Amino acid sequence: MSVRSRAKPRAKKKEGTEGSTKAGKPRPTRPSGRIPGALVSARHGTGTINRDGKGFSMRELAEGGLPLGLALKWQVPVDLRRRSTIQANVAAIKKWYVASKKAEAAAPQKAQPAPRKRAPRKKET
Repeated sequence: MSVRSRAKPRAKKKEGTEGSTKAGKPRPTRPSGRIPGALVSARHGTGTINRDGKGFSMRELAEGGLPLGLALKWQVPVDLRRRSTIQANVAAIKKWYVASKKAEAAAPQKAQPAPRKRAPRKKET
């Protein structure tokens, strides 16, 4: 006896869902460019130094204008344990996220395709 493998049917693609939501608002796209690295202040001897951190704090994301959900979706490093706010990190987020949003808004929008018109109905005789 031979065993036949049955291929699974392919899922149908939904039309018109690319780049938009049900409300008609465009989904935010990830800004181009490299994700900035977070800095933290660390005690070193009698003073403090800035070193690379594990991620941005939630306060830094909020002040920079980047929602936490988008940050996690776009794999921006987030350190949920940190409570401090370093202005250099806020400036880096604003430069990366807010400046790219402004550039995206200033870019010319793609022309929407015209809706398809139906052919006139034939008269019955």
